[in-house]
Amino acid sequence: MPELQGRYIVYGFEAVDRESNAAFEPRDVVEQHRRDARPVYATDDRWEAKRIVGTEGGFIRNDRFIVCVGALDTETQGIYGFVPAEG
Repeated sequence: MPELQGRYIVYGFEAVDRESNAAFEPRDVVEQHRRDARPVYATDDRWEAKRIVGTEGGFIRNDRFIVCVGALDTETQGIYGFVPAEG
């Protein structure tokens, strides 16, 4: 995956054994998988990042649901949700 560029970096992981978000509640698997979260999306729009993490819980990419657990504001280092520690 190319390096993501944007003020807000969204962290997440691919939902295992799920082809869509139908009847899928991300909170069921977030705790066990969030340590594996990595940058999956970037945007300059604060509200878009918050919507993806908070309201939608993720997005579909290549017919797979990407669970989004947090976002990092690269300018202020503010965190929304969960962002894994570096290293």
